[in-house]
Amino acid sequence: MSLNKATQAQLATKLNLAGWDLSRDTLAKIEAQIRCVSDFELPILAICVGTNPFDSLRLAIARTPKRSQPSH
Repeated sequence: MSLNKATQAQLATKLNLAGWDLSRDTLAKIEAQIRCVSDFELPILAICVGTNPFDSLRLAIARTPKRSQPSH
């Protein structure tokens, strides 16, 4: 199954087989950025879509908005 050709249902099945109990609906929410991926879920997702989990984590950190420090 090519990642570009995989349906949400196929990817959800692959994630379920890898140990993540995830529905197609939840996967759709992740794709639509309605639901976040937790830190412990990211490695499973990365491996199942064929990317390096560490690269995925670096990208997630880089995209996280920086919090401004309170001025004293």
